[in-house]
Amino acid sequence: MIRKFVEVFGIPRTEVTDALKGANVFIEEERRELLGAWVDFGSGASVQNVSLFSDFSTASILDRPARSDVAAVSRLISRLGFEIASTTTTRLRGLMCAIIRVEDPGFAQSLYEKFRDPNIEETSGIPRLKAEVHKPLNLNTNKGFTHRANRKKVICSWHKPKQLACLTFGSDSVERLYVPPQATKGDIVSKIPQKLRPAGVKLEGLQDLDNTQGEVDMIEALLVDIGPLEMRLTANADPDSKRVKAMARFQDEADAMTAVRLLNSKPLPFNKNDKLSISRLHSATYKVANHIFSAVLLDFEKTAQTFRSKRVNSKRFPSANGYVTLRLESERGVDLAAAKTHAGRLLEGRLVYDAGGKKPLWSPSFNNKSLANRRLRPIEEQHKVAFQCIPSKAEIYVFGSFDASQRACDALLQSFSDKLSMIHYISLTSESLHWAIRGGFKAICEVLGQEPVSLNFLETPKRLEIIGPRASFDTAIDILAKGRLPQEHDNTTVAEECCPVCWTTAENPLKVNCGHVYCRDCFENFYQSIVGDGEPGIRCLAKEGACNNLFSLQELQDCLSSLPFEELLAAAATSHVKSHPDEFRWCPTPDCQTIYRPILQGPPRIFSCQGCSKTICASCNFDHHGKTCAEHKYFTSGAAADADREFDKVKKKLGIKDCPRCKTSIQKSDGCNHMTCSACKAHICWVCLEAFNDSKPCYDHMNRAHGGIFSGDAL
Repeated sequence: MIRKFVEVFGIPRTEVTDALKGANVFIEEERRELLGAWVDFGSGASVQNVSLFSDFSTASILDRPARSDVAAVSRLISRLGFEIASTTTTRLRGLMCAIIRVEDPGFAQSLYEKFRDPNIEETSGIPRLKAEVHKPLNLNTNKGFTHRANRKKVICSWHKPKQLACLTFGSDSVERLYVPPQATKGDIVSKIPQKLRPAGVKLEGLQDLDNTQGEVDMIEALLVDIGPLEMRLTANADPDSKRVKAMARFQDEADAMTAVRLLNSKPLPFNKNDKLSISRLHSATYKVANHIFSAVLLDFEKTAQTFRSKRVNSKRFPSANGYVTLRLESERGVDLAAAKTHAGRLLEGRLVYDAGGKKPLWSPSFNNKSLANRRLRPIEEQHKVAFQCIPSKAEIYVFGSFDASQRACDALLQSFSDKLSMIHYISLTSESLHWAIRGGFKAICEVLGQEPVSLNFLETPKRLEIIGPRASFDTAIDILAKGRLPQEHDNTTVAEECCPVCWTTAENPLKVNCGHVYCRDCFENFYQSIVGDGEPGIRCLAKEGACNNLFSLQELQDCLSSLPFEELLAAAATSHVKSHPDEFRWCPTPDCQTIYRPILQGPPRIFSCQGCSKTICASCNFDHHGKTCAEHKYFTSGAAADADREFDKVKKKLGIKDCPRCKTSIQKSDGCNHMTCSACKAHICWVCLEAFNDSKPCYDHMNRAHGGIFSGDAL
């Protein structure tokens, strides 16, 4: 049985929900187009499902019998030899059309070929209907500033109904005017100067005709015939406008495209002499931290003013939870794309480089918020900019106008005088980490001061960082060795009062649903850094990780600005793909971030990459047009084998082996023979390269097969 993911058209919302449940369809919390696929995310930004565009095909059956229903279409498809879970039908402006979308890349073409058979009525007893193959939507390959794009809104407009007014003057001449339907004789006369007023006014047609809501309902019915709506059609409230303008949002972007194609310039259902105008409304939404938006406010307003003449509207929503939400909207996608480019340059910031201009500026001292703030805040205030430190990437970004940002970068470089020799590290064991977060860190700060000391959770193992002379480092070591605690120490409250990442009083505090408080920057940096470590979902790490509350997607979205949230989802998707090497492969084109599903059994199939347009054999991962996999391997085996042998020699010399599952190169320097692949998270025996899903069976194997976890080291 082919698993069915349906596109629902023309069914009330309650029926849509029931149909989805009945068809066993996964209703995602959040979906993104990433890596050439639809990726569904659940709580904690965990990947719930990956559906490749190439997994599906969609077909339409046109001119089907008017009385046929879903069951009839299902029977029709079954008689043709196809097995599907369900179908969905609709009526589009009098045309009966069944839309069938199936998780089978060859289904649509096969159905199309079936209906092209001129003998179909004789062989199957089925009328020769018309079938169409739907082309998949193009992949959004925009690589600029990450934000939420929305192309599901439509704008509908039509002329307001008018009535005819006949104005009679003394010479028996008659002037005909079209006036709003609610206009009265008095309204008309009052608008004309006293000396020019007519002798009489006669209204032809209905007066006080105000049926805007009825018109909206009729237009909405046309939209619902195409697909379910997330937001009902709502008209503007401008009484002086000559046209009614209303907006609706579909659940599916494809439905919005179909609505424009089928309904634009069609006669109105309530006035055959006028036509409906319908277009898609493209929008992009950004969420920006308050202090960053303050730095780019003037430039953003200039950008908004520039593009307003191109009918790109901007909206700014009230600040909430430390963030400002911005939205750009336009009926023309090309104009919105240009506006997004300009807005992206402002909102993504500018990476700060060192004096040589080649490497990003960074010092471990920026891991310490107190020291970073002492250096950065005066520069921010002087030059009206905002800095953002990202310890997980060892990068600093500056936000503001170009000239102000340049002056701020120069000032930062001039003040930059840290030397690595003055930064000391103390790696923490599980016991010393427990001591540190239960009061030991505060004890060191009481002696050395808050500024020179920081607790770095982004590194593995976790560590204390001491900035200053060797004597400060020795003092910290002495406090750690003696297990000293603060003079006024309350074991139950020290940890709860601090940010769970840096263990200092939360700066720009962010309170999550479980009640714990983080520094806003710490929250963003830490949870971006741990994506891909193999843990299922993002959880609160308060109480030394004992809280373990799984963050909902909505909570993560509320607590993160646009770019970190989207990067979090992208990193989670990439990690998921790497950890499932048997299910997904990467397009071999350098820098192409598109995946496909390999063909491990059965006949080879060609994969056409939407990211780079390259064609690849999904069986062997090579482009060998006109040759079989075996022929390609034969013709390339000589030179490839020589190169592989030389590469293997180098890897053996360096102590490098390949993961048996995903082929990622792994290097072992010391320790036991249990290795964990950083890409797919497989647990590997270094001696024989057997892979396991968990560490325990790996250790059992090493003890049983190799006599211990340290024996038989191939190095």
